[in-house]
Amino acid sequence: MRVLLDKGYRVITYDRRGFGNSSQPSFGYDYDTFAEDLNTLIAKLDLRDVVLVGFSMGTGEVTRYLGYGSERVSKAVLMAPVPPFLLKTDDNPEGVERSVFDGIMKSIVEDRPAYLSAFFKDFYNVDVLLGDRISNEAIQMSWNVAAGASAKGTLDCVPSWLTDFRDDLPRIDVPSLIIHGDGDRILPFEAAAAN
Repeated sequence: MRVLLDKGYRVITYDRRGFGNSSQPSFGYDYDTFAEDLNTLIAKLDLRDVVLVGFSMGTGEVTRYLGYGSERVSKAVLMAPVPPFLLKTDDNPEGVERSVFDGIMKSIVEDRPAYLSAFFKDFYNVDVLLGDRISNEAIQMSWNVAAGASAKGTLDCVPSWLTDFRDDLPRIDVPSLIIHGDGDRILPFEAAAAN
């Protein structure tokens, strides 16, 4: 964000419902609602010529939003994308087994703080990057933000990761950059961007 601001761009970041400083409702943790939340923000601020940048879960918001139309958007960036479709099915053999998502939900219910600690070890590839590219303090800061999120929202978001975006993608009519590393332990390249 700082680099973009230094280059003179207006940068708007927002917290998804249930996370950060947003409200923590007990409903609406699906990509249709997330896209509507994004639309509400863009319309309320009367933004135009927007470059939407989504990371991880946020790529689903961007994809679903653009699946509805791009009138106010000029470009998009999807970093470590959830789309096109994560779930392994007969017509998506490269996807992730449903049991993985069931296990995530079970871990969140049993001990959400412990789940978050394990998640961030994989998220930051700490066995490779700790001390070189990431500090314990940065990991702790991420953990603090995640622990402050809605417990219900954290759990309810997991099924949203199984959203099928394959019908949304052909509707995207703005230049879009996709960035995905092959060392991603959260969203495997083969199951996401490679598709």
